[in-house]
Amino acid sequence: KALMKGSKPRRRSQATVTSVQTAMFGKTSLAQAAAAGVVANRVRDGFVNLATLNRVRLRSDYDKDEVRAIRDSFLKYCDHTTLEVSRVQFHRFMMANYPKLRKMATAEFALDNIFRSFDVNFSGALSYKETVEGLSTLTRGSIEDKADLVFEIYDSDNDRYIRTQELVQFIGTGATGRTFVENSKLAERVLDIIDHDMNGVVSRDEFVAGISQHSILYDCFVQALLPGIEEHPEPAFRDSRPRLSRFDFKKLAGLYRRCHKVDDR
Repeated sequence: KALMKGSKPRRRSQATVTSVQTAMFGKTSLAQAAAAGVVANRVRDGFVNLATLNRVRLRSDYDKDEVRAIRDSFLKYCDHTTLEVSRVQFHRFMMANYPKLRKMATAEFALDNIFRSFDVNFSGALSYKETVEGLSTLTRGSIEDKADLVFEIYDSDNDRYIRTQELVQFIGTGATGRTFVENSKLAERVLDIIDHDMNGVVSRDEFVAGISQHSILYDCFVQALLPGIEEHPEPAFRDSRPRLSRFDFKKLAGLYRRCHKVDDR
């Protein structure tokens, strides 16, 4: 009617608009809607557009659907301002996708080391690209590439060698009924197998060659990081390499203990 009469339509003040919106949606809903709008725009414009997905896919061994599956899971745990995951958020992301981690006594230690290895730019947070590329190596890489990344994860102090004390922390996973001394002896024995120059430490080349050749050791090292990785229902999170043995460090320790008792006799 105002337009028909030639007069200017009355503008509502911002306070009036806000009061109407609040009456309709409530203050909490308004805040959530605003935040959701910002996140939606950031995600749409800078994160999950087709070009970004294609770039990530080309730098990994995943197909389009697998990249999207990781993206959907990543979005549930990342910071919606930075679109990155902190160390704690990464723990939640991994435990949600690998629930057997919750039963591991040293899950946090293992995940801290995985996080460190994935964080290639040393920023203290993981981007979507870093997360995809790290998972891609663990689940889709060649046996040598997987072994190379697993070495980085186990090399806790970044001195380019794996020592007995570093391996013990992983062997201790689920070590019910085993003493520290028993775990230390098992760690020494495992490293002896792949320590070709017998200098008491395992280099990257020795590690890659050793677990590439010994499928039982490969299974033990990988299961101590991500138990059940070979049976994940979502292909993006599943190890493409069939598990060639049912061994993990817990079973290997039991076998070692029995053999040790026989030797003592």
